[in-house]
Amino acid sequence: MPYSGLFNKIKNDLITVYQFSQAARYVQNILLSIALVKSTISLGQIGQFEILVFMAAVLSQFWISGIKDIVVSSWNQSSENNRNEILHQGFRSLFLFGLFFSVFLVLFYPVFIQTGSSDIVTGLIPYVCIYFFLNAFSSFPETVLLLREKTNKLFYYTILTSLLFILFLFLFFIKFTNIQFVFEILIGISLIKTIYLLRLISPWHSVSLIKTLSFIKVGIPFFLIAFIGYGMDFIDGFLVVHYFDTEKFPVFKYGARELPFSSLLMNALSVALIPKMVDIEQLGLLKSKADRHMHFLFPLTILLIWISPTVFVWVYNKTFEESALIFNVYLLILGSRILLPHSILMAYGKQNKILWSGVGELLVNIVFSLWWYNYWGIYGLVLATVFAYYVQKVLMLYWLKKECNITIGQLITVRWWILYQVLAFLSVYLVFLWKV
Repeated sequence: MPYSGLFNKIKNDLITVYQFSQAARYVQNILLSIALVKSTISLGQIGQFEILVFMAAVLSQFWISGIKDIVVSSWNQSSENNRNEILHQGFRSLFLFGLFFSVFLVLFYPVFIQTGSSDIVTGLIPYVCIYFFLNAFSSFPETVLLLREKTNKLFYYTILTSLLFILFLFLFFIKFTNIQFVFEILIGISLIKTIYLLRLISPWHSVSLIKTLSFIKVGIPFFLIAFIGYGMDFIDGFLVVHYFDTEKFPVFKYGARELPFSSLLMNALSVALIPKMVDIEQLGLLKSKADRHMHFLFPLTILLIWISPTVFVWVYNKTFEESALIFNVYLLILGSRILLPHSILMAYGKQNKILWSGVGELLVNIVFSLWWYNYWGIYGLVLATVFAYYVQKVLMLYWLKKECNITIGQLITVRWWILYQVLAFLSVYLVFLWKV
């Protein structure tokens, strides 16, 4: 078979399989967005759905990501006997946070949701809360399989859950008359993943509430780092909700994506490399993988910049042509994503440096978003986000040099990185002039 070598490489390399699992999630989101647009659901209802999911993400992503980071960072520092306890503490932490924020969502959702169709939104709150609670567990099986180095299990788990999602999407597509059915799909998939997680981390043993709270306390820096990391997306979303109507939100949301797989691939690579970066000799592994991703992702990015207006109209419809231009600007984030100084800082216990660089990123994003919106509208919000990402990486590179004596040249081949950056920025500018 001509692709058997590539298939076996994906299937047998732990880091590659973990990246594959995260990329599969991205594909599922794309398929769901296409199904929504192609269904009989109105653009206004799609906007309501996306705002509800966005608000749920605001309340959950930072602690879900933070808890996973605690588990990953603690794994290699713990004995074999204590590792299952770490997983149980992570699960219980997810349960406590999920329960607390589900109640919070029920009590205070009117403060967050302002879509002009409060009756429809109110009826969806039970579905949102169930999805919100179960979604906290749905991404944890991949982390457990990664840490236990169960490469084949992770690969087949990804394949099976992806096929199951596509099956659910197909079965429910004929009933896509309202967004309640969409939440039923998401709830069903999340429930199956949660059941698998419960089996995966058994046998159970007693972990006291005090130990779990202590586990959460240790993770406060991780929560703050994750909150600031997701803060960029949150700020953009809130500003779009504030300045534009409900129908504009999906146009923004479907364009506000980076290169398909880029952020997921790089984030997955970053997480997978953290345990290895405690050994300075492993820096070569980081650079070789970053270079390999750069030579694959940048040419694909530049190609997508040129064809995205046509692709968005074909995949969605003419309404989403503006999404393509937003998408093109977001593609420029790749230049910062491809650098992984935070993996080394995390491995060396320099979480505070990541935190402060994230604070700088967030402040830059807020200031420049409010400033540039007055000049370029929604494109100003997106440009401010791209600029803020680069500011954060510059700050982290500064701390990496100062604290660890590691330079950007040890993370990536700089001359290629600069060349790709120039070509990408120039392409975005030319396509914008062409379409606007």
